[in-house]
Amino acid sequence: MASILTHPAIPLAAGLGTGLKLIPPRLLILACFASILPDLDVVAFKFGIPYHSEYGHRGFSHSITFALLTGLLATLFSAQLQA
Repeated sequence: MASILTHPAIPLAAGLGTGLKLIPPRLLILACFASILPDLDVVAFKFGIPYHSEYGHRGFSHSITFALLTGLLATLFSAQLQA
């Protein structure tokens, strides 16, 4: 089962497989963080947001809209990620 510990396996494998010349370390670190970002929605439980709420676990943060917004934000900072 995928977990917050195993999600970074894909970007790490891509980074190790292609080498740091193709995928800069900053981009690799951000990709690992982005892979666990949707599962940080478990913090909502601390604020009383129920599991089945659209903002609960596997709600908005697991949507295609969230993924596109995250990708757009990364695109805005792409120049800094190439260093």
